[in-house]
Amino acid sequence: MEKFNHTLKSVWTSESYLFKLMMRQNGLAGVVVICFGLIGRLWWNIGAPFVEKNLIDEFVDIYTNSRIITTVWFFVCVLLGGKIFVNFLSSISQILAEYMQNKATLYLDKKVMLRVANVDAAYFDDPQNQDAIRVANQSKSVVSESIGWFVSMFTSVVGFAASAVVFLALNPLLGILFLITYIPGAIIENKNKKEMRSFSINNVPENRKKDYYRSLLTSGDTAKDVRLYNLTEYFKEKYNQLWISIRKKRYHVFKKGALHSFAASLLTSVGTIVIIIYGVSSVFHEAMTLGEMSLYISLALSAGSSFSLMLNQIIGHLQYCVPEVNRFLDFLQYDSTPEYGNENTEPERPAIEFRNVSFRYPSSKEYALKNVSFRIEYGEKMALLGINGSGKTTLIKLLLRFYKPESGEILLNGINIWKYSAEVYSKVFGICFQEINKYALTLRENIALSNMREKEDEFRIEYAASASGADKIASSLPNKYDTDMTRNFNDSGAELSGGQWQKVAISRAFFSNAPVIILDEPSSALDPEAEDEIFRSFKKLCQNKSGILISHRLSSSILVDKILLLENGKLMESGTHDELLAKNGRYAKLYQMQAEKYKVEREIS
Repeated sequence: MEKFNHTLKSVWTSESYLFKLMMRQNGLAGVVVICFGLIGRLWWNIGAPFVEKNLIDEFVDIYTNSRIITTVWFFVCVLLGGKIFVNFLSSISQILAEYMQNKATLYLDKKVMLRVANVDAAYFDDPQNQDAIRVANQSKSVVSESIGWFVSMFTSVVGFAASAVVFLALNPLLGILFLITYIPGAIIENKNKKEMRSFSINNVPENRKKDYYRSLLTSGDTAKDVRLYNLTEYFKEKYNQLWISIRKKRYHVFKKGALHSFAASLLTSVGTIVIIIYGVSSVFHEAMTLGEMSLYISLALSAGSSFSLMLNQIIGHLQYCVPEVNRFLDFLQYDSTPEYGNENTEPERPAIEFRNVSFRYPSSKEYALKNVSFRIEYGEKMALLGINGSGKTTLIKLLLRFYKPESGEILLNGINIWKYSAEVYSKVFGICFQEINKYALTLRENIALSNMREKEDEFRIEYAASASGADKIASSLPNKYDTDMTRNFNDSGAELSGGQWQKVAISRAFFSNAPVIILDEPSSALDPEAEDEIFRSFKKLCQNKSGILISHRLSSSILVDKILLLENGKLMESGTHDELLAKNGRYAKLYQMQAEKYKVEREIS
C-alpha cells in the first residue's frame, strides 16, 4: 500500500509539473493544438471510414443498377477535402507544438544551468553527482517532449471511444477479444523501453568515460600530447573496448525485447485476420454490404490502433516519463546551494583572519589543512608558499567560500565570512586561478569578466592589461581588445600561448578593482622575464590593496610583507623574509636550495 501511495504521489507530482509547464509556456497554443488534434482524430477514426463506406456502396449501386455517378463525385470531393483540411490543421498543430516544446526546452535549459551554477564546489567532487548532471540533461529532453502528452492522450482517448462505440456495437464479443490482442504488445513494448532506459542510466559512468576518451582524440587541448606521444591507438582502443562492452549489453537487451515484440505482433495479426474473415463472411451471408464491411474493418483497425496508442501512452508515460520527470525534479530540488548570510555592509579595508581552520575534502581521510591560524591586515602583501600539495590552493578555496571549514572559522573584519551575502562577498576578491579558463570571447570580455558592468571602460581595460603585460598582446591583434581569443567560432580569432593566457587572466583579477588581489601560481606558464614583471607589477598595483601571492617559488617572497610557509596542510613558519632566514628553519633551507638552483641555471646560461 505504501508503494502504491508513493506511485500515486510520483504521478501527481509529475502530471502537475507537466500541466503547469504547458500552461506556462503557452496555454492558448495548447488548447488550439488539442482542438485541432481532436478534429483530426475524429475525421480519421469516424469521418473518413463513413465516407469511404458510402463511396463503396455508391459504386456497387452504380454497377448493379447502372445509375449515374453524381453522388460518387460528391463523396470523392468530401474525402479529398476532408483529408486536405485535416492535414492543414495537422501542420498548424505541428508548428504550435514545436513552438511550445522549444519554449519549454529553453526554460528547462535555464533551470538546469542555474541549478548547476549555484551548487557548491564540493558537489563536483563526487563522480555520482557528475552522473546526476548528465542524467538531468537527458531527462530534460523527455520533460520538454512530455508537455504534449496531455494533447496526444486526450485526442487518443476521444478517437478510440468514437471508433470503438460503433465497432463494438456490431459484434461486442469479437470486438473485445480483438482489442485484447493489442494489450500484450503494448505491455511488452513499454517493458522494452523501460529496460533500455534502465540500461542507459546504469551505464552512465561507462558512457561518460567512453565520451572522455573520444574527447581526448577530438579536442585541440590534447592534440599536441596525442601526436607527440603517438597516443591515438591507445585512446582509440580504450574507447573501442568501452563501446564494445556497452554494445554487447545493449544488444542483449534489444534482442530479448525484439523477440517478445514479434510474439506479441503475431497475436495482433491473428486478431486482424479474424476481423477480416468475419467481415468477408458477413458479406457472403448478406449480413453486410461491401461498404459496411469496409466501414467495419476500418473502424476495427482504427479502434485497435487507437487502443494500442492509448495503452502505449499511458503505460509508457507512467513507466518512462513519470520517473524521468521526477528524476529531473529531484535534481532541481537538490539543496546544495551554500548558505550565505544577509550581511550587506561592504567591508571597508578588509582584514582576513584564519582561526584554527581544519579541512578535509569530501571522501578523503587526510586533512588538506590542519589547525591553520594567521591574520592579514588590510594593505599587507602576503606570500603563501609551499611545495605542490602543501595546501596553498585549498586555503584560498576556503577563503573564497568554495568549501566550509570542518572546524575553526575564517573572519573578515571580525565577521565570519559565511555571514556576508553573496553579492557583497563577491566584490572583496579579485583572483587569478592556477587553472586558467580560456573563454571563447573577445580580449575585452576576457579581461572584464570579473566586472562586466565596466567592460566598456577603455581606461580600466588598458590599465588592467598593462598590469600583466596583456597590453602588448592587444597591440599585436588585428582588432586590438575586440579580437576573438579563440578560433572556436571565428577563423580570424587569436591563438594565444599558455603564458599569454596567464597574462589575460591576471589582468582579469586586477580589473575587478577588488580590495584584495589573489594570484595563484601566476608565473607557472611564464618565462623568467615575464615572471619578474608580474611579481613587480603585483607589488606596485596592490599599493592600496591587500595582496596574496601563492607560489612554490620562494624568490617571490622578497616582494611581500609577510610569508606563510605551508607543508602537508600545516602552517610551518610565518614572518618576513629576513626573519625566516634568521630562524634558519624550513623556509631558509628551501630558499637556499632554490637559490642554488637559480645560480646553477645562470651559470649554465
